[in-house]
Amino acid sequence: MRSERPRPIEREYLVRPVESCQQADPEAERVYREQQSRELVGLLQTSLRRIERLPQPGGAEGAVNKMDCYLQGWTDSLIRTGPDLADELASELQRTMCDPNASETQIMLSARVLKRMPELGNAEAFDCVAKRGTEDAALWDALEAWRLGSLPKTPALEELARSSKDERTQMRLVKFAEESQSATLEPSVDAPPPSEPAQDVQVDFGVRTEANLTRALERARAMGQTELEQSIAATLRDLHAHAPTVQGVQGAE
Repeated sequence: MRSERPRPIEREYLVRPVESCQQADPEAERVYREQQSRELVGLLQTSLRRIERLPQPGGAEGAVNKMDCYLQGWTDSLIRTGPDLADELASELQRTMCDPNASETQIMLSARVLKRMPELGNAEAFDCVAKRGTEDAALWDALEAWRLGSLPKTPALEELARSSKDERTQMRLVKFAEESQSATLEPSVDAPPPSEPAQDVQVDFGVRTEANLTRALERARAMGQTELEQSIAATLRDLHAHAPTVQGVQGAE
């Protein structure tokens, strides 16, 4: 009878320390979570690099779009089997988003993980993306993830609201302003009234955002981009409707 050779293991499987120890070892658990999180994020990045070996229609965004099905299965499995990895995964994603050598696709992919798992986001990670000084698809995915995580505005995001030149960035920021202002206009029964300084900050953010959109509206008109002009005008009307303390913009109609 022919004896079968054991199948070689190409990579070592990670085993939870609690399954191999008689007593709990908190340090071993921490090391396990860090290593597991590093490998899980590494699997995502490896799959992305394979896609990027060939030219992709749509550039960086097109390459990350091809990861959607893989990312859906990755997050669904992780939510069910590794909820204890949340803190370590958050650190790994932050490390990528704050890496000055990270590519647009790597940051975009990390932001899309946060869009599916907003609880892993933190202000420092989004600050790093905002400080890159580049308004691209990676920034827009990060802003959408930031909104979904309901995180507060940071100084870097405030500065981005003042300095942004791209309508797509401005529209994502104004959407957050609308939601925030709507929340302050509809407080819960038990919630205390907002303090006067908080109202001043909210109105100030709305004024800056409205000014950015007004400039974008003027550029769209000058370039004859009718659809974009109508879209920005509608956003301005919505902003003014949700923030009656902010002065309206003449000509937004």
